[in-house]
Amino acid sequence: MPTYTTPSGPLLAAATLLLSLFPAGVTAQDIEVSWDVLPPMIVRDNYGRHLSSKYFALSVSIKNGSSDTLIVKSFDLKGEGTRLLSTDFNTVRASIVKGQITGRRNTGVRALKGTGATAAALNGFFKAAQSAAAYGRFVSVFTGPLMTAIEAVVPDTTVAYLEAWDRSKVFKEGFVVEPGQSANGTIFIPIQRLYPGYVKPSRNLSEKFNPAEVKKMIWEIRPQGYSVQGAPASLNNRTFQMR
Repeated sequence: MPTYTTPSGPLLAAATLLLSLFPAGVTAQDIEVSWDVLPPMIVRDNYGRHLSSKYFALSVSIKNGSSDTLIVKSFDLKGEGTRLLSTDFNTVRASIVKGQITGRRNTGVRALKGTGATAAALNGFFKAAQSAAAYGRFVSVFTGPLMTAIEAVVPDTTVAYLEAWDRSKVFKEGFVVEPGQSANGTIFIPIQRLYPGYVKPSRNLSEKFNPAEVKKMIWEIRPQGYSVQGAPASLNNRTFQMR
């Protein structure tokens, strides 16, 4: 009958190293979460200047090694003296909408349109027909072709940001991860939660916030939601592997 020999020497060291790669409780059924902090310039390109000056964006990947379907609605983040939840997607979208309303481009366009409307109303103050006609042609050019040209050259980019946002299933439904599959997406946390003294956006956010330094401030990121196999069950008791 075969006998078992307890490992010793180099064999024991190799076995110890192998076991150390798999923390206690981690099995093949666990959920693996990988994440990174996106550079501010990438966030601005994809979601606009207004949002990039208020939120950090984290790129998250969830690998589901279990036999359940996972539905993740938010993430619990922990760091040194900090614990916070990822911001609700509808709240983040509202920040993009506010940026569209109060942004420099749209504010400038509205100011020009208001100026044109006011100028058109002043046409009646010209008594001389020739002067009134010349002024009327100027107002027509200002409120017509000129405004059209300005809107074409400087488009409202927030329209594209919102359209892309509304097409995202993650932003609508959360992370839905089928058994044996992976899901990727982006979550957001307010800059002021990690930097309480941050008020006025910097002209160059890349210099102000280093993504590597921001990641060091967050020790753990844990999905919050439930799994579905028959009756829904919370993810709180599941084992996660972080990367």
